[in-house]
Amino acid sequence: MKVLNRYGGFICIIVGLMVCIGWYIKNAIMITILPGLAPMKFNTGLCFVIIGTAYQLHYWYKKWSLFLAIVLHVLSLAIALITALQYFNIHFVQDTITTNASPGRMSLMTTVCIILTNLTGITFISKLKKKYSIILVSASTISFFSFISLLAYGYGIDTEQRVWFMASMALHTSVLFLLVSAVFLAAILRKGYLHVFVTNSIAGKASRRFAWFFSASLVLLGFIQLRVIRAG
Repeated sequence: MKVLNRYGGFICIIVGLMVCIGWYIKNAIMITILPGLAPMKFNTGLCFVIIGTAYQLHYWYKKWSLFLAIVLHVLSLAIALITALQYFNIHFVQDTITTNASPGRMSLMTTVCIILTNLTGITFISKLKKKYSIILVSASTISFFSFISLLAYGYGIDTEQRVWFMASMALHTSVLFLLVSAVFLAAILRKGYLHVFVTNSIAGKASRRFAWFFSASLVLLGFIQLRVIRAG
């Protein structure tokens, strides 16, 4: 968990920078990771650079670093909100401001996850009484969306066959969101309701085993159902 907290932000920065550079030099591998997969949009990569930088600033625990982290979260949040408005036919020049290589509009699910990520980051810095409960809900939602997207890739479901809401979320976008949600959850692991999962009590051990069993069962049942549907 310490490694996750320490290097999670750096991983977001590195991958985000790689994607942004990939759009400028027109390198398909840097944008998609694997041929034929959905690309990570330029603005998504930019947001991950901002989010990763903000997260690293969280752990300086200085007033100026926390203030700068909030500013960065607000900047990334603004990019995502502008993108969300475009899905309601309220258009800005944001898609072409960042790069001339390709429109930067993210998928709607990516946009929602970036909004939740930045709100979670701001909440993490805040002094709200219920902040750990809010972080738990928002980080779990991000984790759920990213996990569903990864399952679609794992099951080999074509982009055209997916729900439009999540159709174009890139593979590495899904992985980074899963990482980001894990970072936030790890940061509050011994706070609130998550505390039971890290205890050595009977309840803690049972909860961890049930969580693994339940997750594995869902994945296996989904795979079997998909195979049955494809077999007709």
